[in-house]
Amino acid sequence: MKSRVLFLNQANQDFISNYIKTTKYTLLNFLPLSILYQYKRLANCYFLFVCLISLIPNISPWAPIS
Repeated sequence: MKSRVLFLNQANQDFISNYIKTTKYTLLNFLPLSILYQYKRLANCYFLFVCLISLIPNISPWAPIS
């Protein structure tokens, strides 16, 4: 008969972790991922382009402050 040793209050190293991660973002990747997801849409890229064009004084028909 084979004997077993039980270690109480210690993690068993024979099994993989059962940890489940259900969050989409962390503190480090929140800003890059949210920007990436927003600019996957063509309309958001268009509005960014229009906004950048309006900041150029020689091209814009109105003042950049407005």
